[in-house]
Amino acid sequence: MAEKDDGWLTDQADHLIGVTLTCREWAPAYAEDDHDHCALCWAKFSKLGLPGELRVGWCTADGRY
Repeated sequence: MAEKDDGWLTDQADHLIGVTLTCREWAPAYAEDDHDHCALCWAKFSKLGLPGELRVGWCTADGRY
């Protein structure tokens, strides 16, 4: 689990402190969404077949982050 003083965390990650993450395949939150971005590093998640896209990642239980 990440701690508040971990060097790689910045203010945009405050909502992830103490949160349990699960690994799962990316799925759009809304039918019109074709991609999303990591809340920490801004990597792209999609199923468009683009070079470098991610399809699996860590997210909060509610899938919001």
